[in-house]
Amino acid sequence: MPFIVQCPYADCRKFMLLEDRVRGSSVKCLVCDRRIDIEPSASDEKLRTSGPAPTAGSGEAGLPIQAADRHQIAHCPNCASPLRLPPGHRGWVQCPRCEHTFAVPG
Repeated sequence: MPFIVQCPYADCRKFMLLEDRVRGSSVKCLVCDRRIDIEPSASDEKLRTSGPAPTAGSGEAGLPIQAADRHQIAHCPNCASPLRLPPGHRGWVQCPRCEHTFAVPG
C-alpha cells in the first residue's frame, strides 16, 4: 500500500507518495534530488533474522522522516484528487492537478 513521506531537508520538505516496495531502502527526493533513507515496515523488521537494527528512518542530514499519519487528506471536489495537508489545516487550498480552489472545512 502506498505511503507518504516528507523530505527531511529544511530547504525542501516536500511530501511524496511512495510505493510500499521501497521500504527499507533509499530513494531520491522528487524535488531536490537528494537521497532519503526509508524506514522498513514493522512486518519487515520481524522478518530480519541477523545483524544489528538498521538505522533507516533518517535522511543524509540525520533528520527523521515524518510519518504520513500526522497529515490530513482532502479531496478536490472538482477532480477528486487527494491532497495532503498539514494537521489542522483550515481555509482555502488549490488543487495542483486541476487548479480548482476550494475551502477545507473546520
